[in-house]
Amino acid sequence: MLWLTRPQADSERFARLLHPDIPVLIAPLLTIQHIVLSDAALQQAQDVDALFVSSRQALAVLTQSALLNKPLYTVGKETAAAARAAGFQQVTCAGQDVASAQALLRTLPITSLFYAAGRDITTALTLGCPVIQHTVYDAVAVTQLPRSVTESNITAVALFSTRSARMFTHFYKALDLQVFSLSPAIAAVCTVPADSCHISPVPESKTLADMINIWYGFDR
Repeated sequence: MLWLTRPQADSERFARLLHPDIPVLIAPLLTIQHIVLSDAALQQAQDVDALFVSSRQALAVLTQSALLNKPLYTVGKETAAAARAAGFQQVTCAGQDVASAQALLRTLPITSLFYAAGRDITTALTLGCPVIQHTVYDAVAVTQLPRSVTESNITAVALFSTRSARMFTHFYKALDLQVFSLSPAIAAVCTVPADSCHISPVPESKTLADMINIWYGFDR
């Protein structure tokens, strides 16, 4: 059985990319709590040249009519697609990670930027203009391994962040699992044999799902 560790909605979305014959257990290691923008923070977001998000989790807080026409830069094509689906009119994928997005943003004529971030984001954007970073969601960790995991025959796990990878390593001591990782940085956190760790060549959910499907013997 494949254990999906993302928050519930994200895991359900990822499960739909997998072949239906792959047994899946959704047991999140993190839950998302959104933080509503204060009037002052909303005004700051309205006053800047552009918005920036590194996770789709930030979008729910920004979907206010006054912001939907603002230029919005994202990390990842999937977040960009989610932003367009949420109603944002000017969306650009700035890169597949924060470093590449930052490099692109530095080349643009932006004089101010509003970064809607998660509470656990520790790396600030450094551009040649003011960046207002505001926390709009918190990824809250579970305090113990979900009971459904301990009672299931888990043979593989999909990991999507370094934080969830650390939690997985802390809680789950079995070394005979197959680990499917969204990126090398996530894989580096896991204490599993190299031949049991599979890293997506591109940090995108669809690519990781394709790799999992193939490993299970399905070409979807």
